[in-house]
Amino acid sequence: MTSSKKHPLAWIIPPLIAAWAGDIISRPVRQTWQASHDPARSLNASLDAWKNPRPSLNRIDLTAALIAATLILLTLLYQWAGRQTRRDGEEHGSAAWADPKDMTPYTDKDPGKTLLMTATQRLSLDTHKTHRNLNVLVTGASGSGKTRGYVLPNLTNLARHHTPISLAITDPKGEIRARTATMMRQVGWQVKTFNLIDMASSDHFNPLDYMNPDDPEGDIMRLADNILTNTGKNKTSGDFWDKAARSLLTSLLAYTYFSAEPADRSLNNVTSMLSRMRASENDPDQASPIDDLMNETNEWIDDAHQAGEDYDEEARRALDGLAFACSQYRTYSQGPAETRASIITTLANQTAGLMTHRIQDILSDDTMRLDTVGDKPTVIYIIISDTNQTFTYLAAIFYQCLFTSATYRADHNPTGSLTIPLHCMLDEFANIGKIPGFPTLISTMRSRGISVSVILQTISQIKALYKDDWETIAANCDSKLFLGGNDLTTTKWYSEILGSQTITTRSTTENRGTNGSYSIQQSSQKRELLTPDELGRLDNTTSIYILRGLKPFHSKKLD
Repeated sequence: MTSSKKHPLAWIIPPLIAAWAGDIISRPVRQTWQASHDPARSLNASLDAWKNPRPSLNRIDLTAALIAATLILLTLLYQWAGRQTRRDGEEHGSAAWADPKDMTPYTDKDPGKTLLMTATQRLSLDTHKTHRNLNVLVTGASGSGKTRGYVLPNLTNLARHHTPISLAITDPKGEIRARTATMMRQVGWQVKTFNLIDMASSDHFNPLDYMNPDDPEGDIMRLADNILTNTGKNKTSGDFWDKAARSLLTSLLAYTYFSAEPADRSLNNVTSMLSRMRASENDPDQASPIDDLMNETNEWIDDAHQAGEDYDEEARRALDGLAFACSQYRTYSQGPAETRASIITTLANQTAGLMTHRIQDILSDDTMRLDTVGDKPTVIYIIISDTNQTFTYLAAIFYQCLFTSATYRADHNPTGSLTIPLHCMLDEFANIGKIPGFPTLISTMRSRGISVSVILQTISQIKALYKDDWETIAANCDSKLFLGGNDLTTTKWYSEILGSQTITTRSTTENRGTNGSYSIQQSSQKRELLTPDELGRLDNTTSIYILRGLKPFHSKKLD
């Protein structure tokens, strides 16, 4: 690359040197000419000027100095005006494949301290060394090797080297657990399972145990949003009924959280309260047991405030939390009876899955102990069905609680990060539901020792789920791994990321007339490093790995 920029001294020093030289040469030439008027002797005098260089203040000599400086300055200006920024051979792009050694500064000699990307590329777990996060966007069509060529090799590698890290893995059908759980126990890892297929063999999980103690109301609102967003028909929040149902669910969650003892509060309390709610357009004044309960709670809060008693911090938090529950209930209850009945029905339909016996058993208490994940190496298998998505929204709730718990523990650790880092391998990311606040979370988790592998079949999936926020998620993955697939949206996106290169084309012209001629012309043109159709035709043993700041790697997959 050639630039037209010059250092200021480059404009000053050459004219000064020229002025000095002009003055030195002018003095003997002038003196010789004045004495003899002989051009030959004057020329020889100019050559002898350097034997005894002495500056002169004579007007003629100073004029010569000025002329010399001006000529040099004009020459510099001419050169500058004619120069342009040039990137020879890169006129249309400089994309190229990386050399394997380009990865050396970003890997680790100890393979146990790396994430395996391809057969030849490994990324160091030391983010302070690499200045790269450990978030990975993995894209590959069904059968391209997302599990076999990425998840399993990394899980096995970390376990074999006893790497101090915790993993949470979405496990469609439970195949990963079946192949690795015994090995993980043998090397001393804590093994937990959230099994949404064989629920009888699942660890128990109580979301209300993982509300942020510093902001439980905020987490309760996010939990309500999670449940309703991932159980709605369109999985998006919008119309009046959705908002009213969200207020009602938030109210019931908050009441349960702030009124029950920690060992007694669960989502089962919430669904029990919902089942006792009534509203009738034929008898608008009819009050359900929950209406009465909320009214009594509101009156008790008013009396407590009027009494002005000095409550301890725990009691005040409970009082404020119950006031929050009542305010959310008031939002729901202000409508006519017919509207309230529709809201109850809407919410009951969307939470019907929480009322099944098997789910209520899992949610009745907590054996998952997510608050220990950052203290010792742990692997959590989140087993979901690949054919029935009835309960997969519980995986989104699980991940929300896991991230909340891990973030809280990191923020309250003197180091500002987890003692044992956490990496979540979010296989079937598009099918586990929308995790509230995930675009913001992925932007801030690196410093806390938390990272994710977002694993997709196509880019269209994440676009559909996270709308305009999908680019934030992708941009915060410093590593991108393409394992193959012919989805046009995906291949176009990766083709654009790979960039364009400059190629030289050759054309020939031949005239066969009486005075025949033959010419060859060469020109440079733009070409994608790999076109979308070429990406779609990648051999099933080949992958593309892109690390922020480096050229892309065209490498063999892990196996």
